[in-house]
Amino acid sequence: MTTGVMICSFTDDVTYRIVVEGREWRFDYGAMFGPLFVSARGRDLKNQPKHVSLLRAVTLWARQGKRVDAGQCVWDEPPPLRVEHLGGKHYKLLPGQEPGVDYDFSRHVVVEP
Repeated sequence: MTTGVMICSFTDDVTYRIVVEGREWRFDYGAMFGPLFVSARGRDLKNQPKHVSLLRAVTLWARQGKRVDAGQCVWDEPPPLRVEHLGGKHYKLLPGQEPGVDYDFSRHVVVEP
């Protein structure tokens, strides 16, 4: 009798490919747990990458509808925020920006009042 463990990661049945900063990464994606990065042979990587730029790209890709073109994940860079500087570390988000757009909160354009 053999014993074993069955692990269900609740991922899609597709292994996705994404290129970030010139390097291609392969991963399975599940809405519940996010990306599970795998090797070229499809085995789970023992050490999952923690690169901020990689995780940011996968998050944007998923939020924008998980588009794939020619076998590669496709996403769009969000527009920078338009803000007014109030003083010190305080900024005010300017009206007229599309609701629901994934803005990059690390980038912003200061608009003078």
